[in-house]
Amino acid sequence: MNRYPGVKPFEVSEQSIFFGRGHDTDELLNLTLLEKISVLFGKSGYGKSSLINAGLIPYFLNTPPDSDQFFQPIAIRFGNFIDETSSISPTHRLRLKIENTLPLNPEGDFLQELVQEQNLWHQFKRRQNKNPQRILLLFDQFEEFFSYPSIQQNQFLQELEELIYTKIPQPIRDMGERISDQNFEFLSRELDIRVLFSIRADRLSLLDRLKGYLPSILDNRYELSALKPADAEQAIAKPASLQLENQPFDTPPFVYSPQALEAIINKLLEAREESGGGIEAFELQVICQEIEQRVESGKVNTRNADGVLEIEVEDLPPFENIFEAYYKRQIGLLSTEQEQKAAQVVIEDGLLLLNDNNVEEARRLSVDGDALIERYSSHGAGQALLNALEDAFLVRREPNTTGGYNYEISHDTLIIPIANARRERRIEEANRKALKAAEEAKEKAREEERQKLSEKMRQTAERGRRRAIILAAIALALFFTSAIAFLYARKQAALAKDKREEAEDRLQKYKQALFARDSLNFLWIKSRADEFASAASLLEAPDDSLGWDVACELYRLNEKTFLVEKEAFSNINPGLDSIEREQYILTQLDSLRKKMEQCE
Repeated sequence: MNRYPGVKPFEVSEQSIFFGRGHDTDELLNLTLLEKISVLFGKSGYGKSSLINAGLIPYFLNTPPDSDQFFQPIAIRFGNFIDETSSISPTHRLRLKIENTLPLNPEGDFLQELVQEQNLWHQFKRRQNKNPQRILLLFDQFEEFFSYPSIQQNQFLQELEELIYTKIPQPIRDMGERISDQNFEFLSRELDIRVLFSIRADRLSLLDRLKGYLPSILDNRYELSALKPADAEQAIAKPASLQLENQPFDTPPFVYSPQALEAIINKLLEAREESGGGIEAFELQVICQEIEQRVESGKVNTRNADGVLEIEVEDLPPFENIFEAYYKRQIGLLSTEQEQKAAQVVIEDGLLLLNDNNVEEARRLSVDGDALIERYSSHGAGQALLNALEDAFLVRREPNTTGGYNYEISHDTLIIPIANARRERRIEEANRKALKAAEEAKEKAREEERQKLSEKMRQTAERGRRRAIILAAIALALFFTSAIAFLYARKQAALAKDKREEAEDRLQKYKQALFARDSLNFLWIKSRADEFASAASLLEAPDDSLGWDVACELYRLNEKTFLVEKEAFSNINPGLDSIEREQYILTQLDSLRKKMEQCE
């Protein structure tokens, strides 16, 4: 549990940490106990809802039911009207609330038989279980009531008027003969209904419209003012030091040094002259919640003599940007980054009138919701986003004269932080645009350089292509020329081969002819040689048997024969036999020459 709930209103369950509004609680309590109708009003952010939830309601819940000061509190908030389909009328919403809060009393069942149409008086009377029955209706943020159609407003006011001021409606009185004494006794029981309307100060004038039904509605008012410094000190210091057994906190107890507490009060009093030097609960809660988060995250380590964590001046967050940090933190709570960016655009551009050169003069605008959505739909703005911003207490909506709603920044305190955030965002956007432009310029230069290089490469490639085409043409011409030359050479080679083969054939035939001739000569010579060999063998006989002349002639013939044979053998491929024959012929020639020397 947090010690400081932040900017959201205190809940009934947080009454234990609600401090600084004791006097206001007592004054409002006295007013509601004395008057049938009371009005609580004050500026937005002063804590009207918190005063009701954590101040007034707990008082009645802790009061004994049999006490004269006990009223059963029933808190109702209508919410803004959306459309006929999705919005519940104020009358029906109140009926549902009492049905879920007050049990039926069987003694009042006869009313259902008497009257078919059950209005608010009937609904409350049928649930009266005490005498008297005291009920306090608390209508918080009642300015939302005026967003509903007039016919629904009138119906509610008629029934509320009867509930408050009429003890027994006249139609039921007219049925006196049908009402038993027992039932009449039930009808006579006191039903004391008190009403408290809570409304923003700038919407207080709207209540004047209700005087036709509630004439005294503006007679009994209580204005909730800003916190006085002493009350603010209680709201700051007391929740920090609490230690409750039944309500564990997220942080250990801590205290503020006098110097730190004074610094916080002085900061909250700055620029609040228009509120009479008071302190707004909205700003107080933002600062205290930031301090609590620092304690929870371990950023505060100083302890006093009792060993309790003590907030010193140096432990305080930087006040100059604390509300800006709160604004950014609330934006950061949105689900997606796209929603966060859309929220910034809607709030900072759509709901703020600002001259960037003069942040101090910034002021908030009230803009129709449909116009906001239409203007910033491209950024992701829609009704869901506006609802989320309202839930985050960054914007608030009010019904306008066209049947829709106007939206505006929830609190004046956020105007300057939002203006600073807008200026920072636009500077960042301008820097991003400048960086993007520089990158685009670089990319453009790189692209131009790439295009130049590409064009140069294209031209080079074109020249290469042309050269390639020329070379290909030359190569093709050379190919065809070579092919023709090859074919011609092949043809010539074939012709040469044919001629060579023909020449070789003729040469072979010529050689064969020569060989045949030589062979024939050889055979003839050989035959003659054999004959001369026989003759020579005769000459080897004693020389006396023949005449010397005859022998010499035979020697000469024999020599010619061997010479012819020798020449014949030289024209034939020699083999072993031919070599031996040739050697034999040479030997014989040598022998013959020696003998022929004798013939000389």
